Amino acid sequence: MTITQAIYHDAILPEHKGNPLIEALPPKIAWQVVMTVFCNYPDYAEEVSEHPNPLVREEYLNRIEELRQPLTDYESCFRAIERAIKKGYSAKNPLSPTTAQYLHYLVDERPEIEPRTGFFQPKGEGLTLIGESGVGKSSMLEQVLNYFPNVIEHDSYKDCSLTALKQVVWIKVDCPSNSSVRDLCEEILSVLDLSLDREKTKPAGTIGALVRQLEQCIKSSFLGMLIIDEMQNLQFKRTGGENNLLRFLHRLVNKLGVPLFFIGNPHLIKL
Repeated sequence: MTITQAIYHDAILPEHKGNPLIEALPPKIAWQVVMTVFCNYPDYAEEVSEHPNPLVREEYLNRIEELRQPLTDYESCFRAIERAIKKGYSAKNPLSPTTAQYLHYLVDERPEIEPRTGFFQPKGEGLTLIGESGVGKSSMLEQVLNYFPNVIEHDSYKDCSLTALKQVVWIKVDCPSNSSVRDLCEEILSVLDLSLDREKTKPAGTIGALVRQLEQCIKSSFLGMLIIDEMQNLQFKRTGGENNLLRFLHRLVNKLGVPLFFIGNPHLIKL
């Protein structure tokens, strides 16, 4: 995980202007330019293919694993992630009184006094990527996500101090095989700690306290997108654990406004 210093670019949409979380993201550029970033073609020399020693030719074949050629689905995935992150951040301008109130109060609390910019209105959305194992889901997602900084550190924005705000643009975790809310919360906490290069957070003792603890960490880190892989691990049983997990994920979108990206094999369609 790397921490990048914020470099601001003027936003395109009027409602995004003046929002350092959005203006610190990579500027929107044509897909043809993005595609060149995703491409990687290992060096090739004709004399290698004609080398008399078969062991040398075989050794060079290892480079094929480094080959990256974006396919048509890459653009759809890239634009969907770009759009969802910006949409989520559009409601969380750190310079807004609305966001100050959002950070100060618990998710289910709404004070009587409404900020001059209005109460917080979450704008999270859900994305899903489904494909057979081995078709290249992880490879595509790795390239797309790595286009965006993992963590952006802010110091000041147009003479406004942001007191070293650290913005976690995205994190990726795996769905627990036991549909445990606690396991998922602890995994998200651990990845957030790693991303922010800080000491490991001690999880709260009860599920309720742990969820509130995680929600506060997600808010204070301005998480832009949560990617959950291996969602086919979600098994519906009589215990009801998976329902608790679904309610928790639903809460992240509808209360905190964090975009979610689910990834899994075709078994996820049935779920």
